[in-house]
Amino acid sequence: MAHTLNTLPLPIAQVLRRAINAKSAVDRHHLAFFAGEAMLKLAAAARVGTYLQHCFEAGSKLAQQLESLVLPSTGHWLGFLRDVSAHFSKQPGRGMVPLAELHPVLTKAHPEWQQMDRFLATCVEEGALKKEIASEARRKGVLGFFTALVAYRNQVMGHGAQRQRSYYEQVAPLLLEAVMELFQDHSLLGGLELAVARLGLDVDDTKTHLNWQILKGLGSLIQSRETKECLEAELDEKCIPGQVYLIGAGVRIPLFPFVVFVEDDQGGEHVGFLNRTVRKTRKSDSSPVEEVRRVDYLDYAVGDELTGLDATEALTSLLAKLRGQKIDRDQVVLSMADVSLGSDEQREDVITTGAMIGYYQLEGELGRGGMGIVYLARQLSLNRVVALKVLPPSLVADPLTVARFRREVSALALCDHPNVIKILDSGADGDRYFYAMELVDGVDLSLVYDILSSWGDKGTDIKDGHLSAAVTSSIGFRTRQETGTE
Repeated sequence: MAHTLNTLPLPIAQVLRRAINAKSAVDRHHLAFFAGEAMLKLAAAARVGTYLQHCFEAGSKLAQQLESLVLPSTGHWLGFLRDVSAHFSKQPGRGMVPLAELHPVLTKAHPEWQQMDRFLATCVEEGALKKEIASEARRKGVLGFFTALVAYRNQVMGHGAQRQRSYYEQVAPLLLEAVMELFQDHSLLGGLELAVARLGLDVDDTKTHLNWQILKGLGSLIQSRETKECLEAELDEKCIPGQVYLIGAGVRIPLFPFVVFVEDDQGGEHVGFLNRTVRKTRKSDSSPVEEVRRVDYLDYAVGDELTGLDATEALTSLLAKLRGQKIDRDQVVLSMADVSLGSDEQREDVITTGAMIGYYQLEGELGRGGMGIVYLARQLSLNRVVALKVLPPSLVADPLTVARFRREVSALALCDHPNVIKILDSGADGDRYFYAMELVDGVDLSLVYDILSSWGDKGTDIKDGHLSAAVTSSIGFRTRQETGTE
């Protein structure tokens, strides 16, 4: 097992070590999955970097598809790996393009993959994967398994899809062995090594040169400059210090801004994958405006975001290249918002009254925040009204958000206090994850605040009794609104 870790790229080895040492079956299962997801992103980023470097066509259909790189979901990464690799296979000079000749291997069936077969068969038996998806995974090798992995995420990894502990105890070791079997396949990275470009000084300390910090196994190693040939040195001159590449004999594939590397204050090494945007809503005269404030990277090894990094400027340059025209930061911000939220007709957070989520019928929206939307809903099976909190599908692609949502449900389930809302149910309907809570009829606290603030602005000395008066006033205001007398 240790030998296997030492042959893998640093971020993959780090996640696998955590999976192997995990104390619970659930943690082992989730970490094994995230190792597979990280490898998918790394293999896809390698193809995209190669495409941009060797056979890019501005404005082409593939270039338009790659605009999703401004905010890629796991499904997008799968599409990049599949479609860019297929594009390579059609190039007349593909022998000169790194990774281009690996497409047939990427889609080749591997009947000798016993661990993979055991995992897929168990998933079908447990209802975690459809039989057709498992069969396709067996027929299409690496690419097929990644396709199954994305389907598995939607079925098992999101909140509401949690299984019993016995499921994880059975499946976790199978998934771990399956991804480790997958990682031995040469077609993923073509034998190239993950590395960071580093500046160094010559012996006389008068000239700088480029060294390579190889990110392999559970640590890194500076490659000796003396072992490089002249051709390698010429290639290195075009590389940017501090950025991440896949390197090999005569090959330098840039992975920035999809993959980044940082060291913390204690010397810890972290590889981050382009993950999500952080948005903030500001008020305007007409309606709230949602702005993209920054782009975050996810470090799978620790399950947290890398701080102090923002890819917006780099993505601005990338989007300009894909479109073949100059654009500014505002345009890429809008593009990220478009990818994140979708069009008005396709936004996942727009659900009409009367729509069904599970066996709950929506009767209106109560509120929304950074972790989901709360609806007034009716549980048809018991004919009772509840508050239904829904996690939008786009957030399901973010393991951090899913973990926070899961913790929120677990915390509510443990609470039993008259002043804490009780959770009644949780579940999933396709890619919509939800939980139902008691509906407590009350007043709009923002309206109560506005009333108290207006009194304070008029010079009133706010005391305890004013709170009750403000609540009464807000109830009267809501009643007048509902009856149309306001």
